[in-house]
Formats: sequence, C-alpha cells, structure tokens
Amino acid sequence: MSLLVPDSLMNLSSSLSSLKLIACGLQGKLLSSMRKFKHLQYLGLGGNNLTGPIPHDFDQLTELVSLDLSDNVYLSLEPISFDKLVRNLTKLRELDLSWVDMSLLVPDSLRNLSSSLSSLKLIYCGLQGIYSLSNLIQLTYLDLSGNNLNGQIISSLGNLTQLTYLVISDNNLNSQITSSLGNLTQLTYLDLSTNNLIGQIPSSLGNLTQLTFLDLSHNNLSSQIPSSLGNLVQLRYLCLSSNKFMGQVPVSLGSLVNLSGQIISSLSIVTQLTFLDLSRNNLSGQIPSSLGNLVHLRSLFLGSNKFMGEVPDSLATLVLVDVPRTLCKSDWDNGLGA
Repeated sequence: MSLLVPDSLMNLSSSLSSLKLIACGLQGKLLSSMRKFKHLQYLGLGGNNLTGPIPHDFDQLTELVSLDLSDNVYLSLEPISFDKLVRNLTKLRELDLSWVDMSLLVPDSLRNLSSSLSSLKLIYCGLQGIYSLSNLIQLTYLDLSGNNLNGQIISSLGNLTQLTYLVISDNNLNSQITSSLGNLTQLTYLDLSTNNLIGQIPSSLGNLTQLTFLDLSHNNLSSQIPSSLGNLVQLRYLCLSSNKFMGQVPVSLGSLVNLSGQIISSLSIVTQLTFLDLSRNNLSGQIPSSLGNLVHLRSLFLGSNKFMGEVPDSLATLVLVDVPRTLCKSDWDNGLGA
C-alpha cells in the first residue's frame, strides 16, 4: 500500500475510533485535516514514510488513548506541537514516538505528560535531556534508549514504582547508578548498558527480585559488586561485561566473584540463568566446575579476563566465547528470553 496521507485518509469516516496503518508505505505530510477524526482512540501510523512536522492541531484528537507515530524517520515534533499534545491528550495510555525527531525539545518538556500513561517509547528521538518524569505514576513500560541523555540518571525514576520494563541504554549518562532504582520492585527488565556510568552497583538493586534481565555492560562501573545481587533469583540474563569490576565481593553473592576476583564455586542461588556474561573485566583464578550446576545455562561468556587452569569438564556442553555486545543481545532476542 502506498498512499499520500492528505489525499487518501481524509476520505475515511470521521466517526472512526481506531485507525492502524502500520508499515503500509504511507508517505507525505501529516496535515491539520487529521483533526477531523475527533473520535479516534487508537491511532497507529508507525513504520511509514511520513515527513515534516507533526501538525499543531493534532492536540484536538482528545479521545486518543494510544498514539504510535514511530519509525517515521523524517517526521519531527516541534516544541509548540508537543506542548499542545501534552496539555490536551490527557487520556493517553500508550505513546510511541521512537525515531521521530524531538531534538528541539528542552529537557523540561516531558514533565507534564499525561499521568495516565502506562507505556512510553522515545527511542532514538534526539532528546538532549529529561528533568523529571515524576508525574507518570502509572507507567509500566519506559524506553529512552539511543538518545543524547547525559549527566545523572533521572532521580525521579525511583518514584515510578509500577515500572516493569526500563531501558536507558545507548546514551551518555556519566554518573553513578542512583540507588532510588531499588524502589522499582516490579521491574522484570533493566538495561542501562552502553553509557559511561561510574562507581559501584548500588546494593539497592538487590531489591529488584522480579528481574529476569539485567544488562549493565559497556560502562565504567568498578569497585565491589554488592552481595545483594544474590537476591535476584529470577535472573535469566545477566550481562556485566566491559566494565572494571574488581576487588572484594561478599561470598553471600554466590553468583559472581569472590574476594580475590575469582568466580565463586557456589552458584546455586541464581538457578534460572540461561545467559551469563562476565567478559572483559579483571576476574581471575580458576573457572569453577560448579558452573555446570546451572542446569538452564545455555551461554557463558568469560573471555578477556585473567582466568587460570583448564576449562572444567562440566562445561563441555556450553560455548565459552567472547562476543561483541550486539551478539549478546541478538542471542537473547533470538530465543534465550523465551
């Protein structure tokens, strides 16, 4: 399907409540005449070739509960249009503007988003910063990956206690991981990889006992790994590669490294792991044969460390290789998380 939006969509009934034309080859500009669809609750135009700025009077679609304009790489959202959307689309529960150019928005722009939002996806939008999201108390899904966020992790995230999914990877965050993330006890998925985060992992992350996926790789994290991570008994994917972990780690962790930087032999705590990546750190000593007790483990990456001795026979069914982060993620996406 290849349509010009102004000439084709305008022939549809103005009483529509749902309009979803995802990846249909739509092309052209979104015009202000879209405001005729005042009864729309669900609008999905993602994955097309829409261009130009989102019209100012899009804010008249006040019944919208779901808006998806993602993956239209030549579509842009100017500050005045965004302010109107924020003010008037108060019923929104799902908003996906991924790959829409939002680079002109100031960091304070997102402060007044609808408090009814449960899902917010702003991936590769060119965002320069975010001051606060504290009003989004119903949010369960948040993805801010691939922007230009720098400085500290948004401290108000710790107030969003309904979150189950949080991704802020591929940004320029260069502070310590805020301990307030430990308040997000409903989280099952946390990805802060590929930033410049420093310091140690806060012990409060051990409160996130529902986590199945944790990726803190490709940062500058160092110091001790907190014993509280041993509480994460639901973990299936753990990637801490390409950091600077070293020094003492409490034996009670039972899943990472011991006082001398060696992997502890008692790994029975995190029995659900299918993916474990500790590569590109400063770990040393022998690889314990007890890793073979992790009966669900399918992929183990220990490369670029300082291990000694032979690979235990108990790991004969595993592939011990050192792979780029992109392959780590693709392995998970292609079945390890199933």
